[in-house]
Amino acid sequence: QRTEMSSTTIGASADADYEPYKLKYIDEGIWQADGDNIKFCSIPYSIRMYVVQLSSTPSSLSISTSSSPSPSPSPKTRSNDTNNRASTVKQDFEKAEPEDEGATCSYDYWLFSPIQPEPKLIEQIKELVTSDKKGSSDNGHKPTIYIVYGNCLHHIYAEDWIFAFPDAKLCGPEELITKMKKDPTRQTLKFDYELNNKPKQHNSDSENTSDDVATAGQPPWYDEINYFLSDKECNGFIEEVVFYHQRSKSLIVTDLIQNHNVDSCPGYDKNKKFIYRCVGISKTTGGGIPIDYKCGFHFPFGNIQKARQTLQQALDWWDFDKILITHGDSIIENAREYYSSFINVKI
Repeated sequence: QRTEMSSTTIGASADADYEPYKLKYIDEGIWQADGDNIKFCSIPYSIRMYVVQLSSTPSSLSISTSSSPSPSPSPKTRSNDTNNRASTVKQDFEKAEPEDEGATCSYDYWLFSPIQPEPKLIEQIKELVTSDKKGSSDNGHKPTIYIVYGNCLHHIYAEDWIFAFPDAKLCGPEELITKMKKDPTRQTLKFDYELNNKPKQHNSDSENTSDDVATAGQPPWYDEINYFLSDKECNGFIEEVVFYHQRSKSLIVTDLIQNHNVDSCPGYDKNKKFIYRCVGISKTTGGGIPIDYKCGFHFPFGNIQKARQTLQQALDWWDFDKILITHGDSIIENAREYYSSFINVKI
């Protein structure tokens, strides 16, 4: 029996909620920011990025929300009330006074699929990352920024974000790294971590030596944000990395699941909303996977059995209770049922 797929919004769903380039706290150690719609094949798409605070060391920053007085409460105190958590989405982050004179920010941050590099958004993220003008802490730890891409399509603004954060570490799947290497206009981009199911060794003693990826093995944030790769054997058209943020129990996807709220989100051409239904990504039909992406899972392009086994890992391995989406409304109710139905029905 097919599971009814419903979603409650985190993000750009209604005109009142949509504030482009405003960083919004949505759950434990995680923020989102919406950008202006982009066009793909002349069709408007909403777009969103996520910022995750990696919980390695103490910080002086706190978040001004009614239900979450701190950006990093203990997972043991995490509320199970999803609706209450969603209600914090309108709250702004504020830079708090340090608890003591020596307290400074020393968290690392994970920027997922960065959107248009608007100065006011970059300034908010810089303010979040550092609690002083020097951008480093008294304990000697300089915050590290990881710029992370889940597939080969969301890297449009990569150079701009590297310009804003020159010391940032780039992370992405092999398909994206190869794409950048072949593009003569973007060969200055050097990736620090290749995200795959079997990390390659990138050093002078290995036959896998590469100038494009400098670091061997899993990235330092892997213990907090796990992932697996749906590779070209699964989908002959595109690779995608599926992520899981443990503290907020969030599954994070790039293009695999889309849930466009054409009726409520500003910037959409409502005269063309039938196209989103036909393509399979309209919220009115439960969202889903774009039809071209879906074709890549099937013969002769991909292997649907292997794809379903790979995507099933999210249910088997991780205790997620929401799905954060870069195109459309996130799924924060019945997320596991939604995802199970998605991999068994939608693809």
